[in-house]
Amino acid sequence: MLGPFRPLYDYAESNEPSPPTPEQRRELEKAKEPHIIISYYAPSIGTDATGENVVYVLKQIRWSVNLKNEDHWFLSSLNSSGGARREIREIENRYDGRNLPWFPPGYMEINSEASLGIFGNGEYMLVFRLSGTSIRYFDCQGWKEVGHPWRFSAPALSPDGKWIAFVEEICPKGPYGGGSYHRVAKCRLDGSEYAVLTKFEGYRNNIQPAWSPDGNSIAYICPNNDELRVMDVDGNIKWTFHSFQPRNPRWSPDGKFLLLNGKIVVDVASGKMIRKLNPPLSEWARWGRGGYLVPQKDGVDFVELDGKTTHRLLQNVSRLAKRSDINKEEFRW
Repeated sequence: MLGPFRPLYDYAESNEPSPPTPEQRRELEKAKEPHIIISYYAPSIGTDATGENVVYVLKQIRWSVNLKNEDHWFLSSLNSSGGARREIREIENRYDGRNLPWFPPGYMEINSEASLGIFGNGEYMLVFRLSGTSIRYFDCQGWKEVGHPWRFSAPALSPDGKWIAFVEEICPKGPYGGGSYHRVAKCRLDGSEYAVLTKFEGYRNNIQPAWSPDGNSIAYICPNNDELRVMDVDGNIKWTFHSFQPRNPRWSPDGKFLLLNGKIVVDVASGKMIRKLNPPLSEWARWGRGGYLVPQKDGVDFVELDGKTTHRLLQNVSRLAKRSDINKEEFRW
């Protein structure tokens, strides 16, 4: 049960406030202090085809005793050794971040050679330059108006930076009619030359496309059949690999291997498993240069190819700070 409400001032019958007590004065002074608690959520990360360059979006939450809570989004970069960190910019509007709901670490991709990145969470896709400016926003409602599906997610950039492969959700009876399925499609950066690459084979199928480093293949998952599939850019299947609930296919920088679920390494030439990581990594693990990049709840780790040697690249911070300290380097990752 809640205790009795105690106002800072005790009002007399005349409604004139009585002088505050020493304790009340201290409370009032504390409420006026400009300190803020800064907390960063673990970031969503994207790596390029070399595994060397990493771009990440992190969410900063600021709490204050006398100010409303504030959410801020930052687009930043580093290399897979943990060095060369830089903040590209704070993302400022709803089309490129301010009102973004949180999205999983695997839903962002970058292409260093084309200086492009893309992320999406089901409601939209945003193509942006690595300088931080947005260049193309795909809104679900806008695509419905031109006859395209009502939701899309898991966008991936082609190595040449000219195409987007993504998952679209189809509702044959409308968004509220019950029953939907997923398929893989592609289009140009401007939305043109839209093409569906996979066929309907049952509900909840065909997810998580990933371009090969040479741009000639796209790996994706078919959950209905517990299959990893590799197709060409026109949708023709080259080979399949069966595994229990496969997820998140990630190509190695040289294109010779695929990592599944953060624990299974598949040889592309033979289509067979050649290694099982023990202990397994996070399902969102990606290939880095000479190892794996692994988003964690409290930061990002770099794990060497043996799967056991780990280095911390980014560490979450949560601390008290004055408002004037918010933008200092030590309050970043």
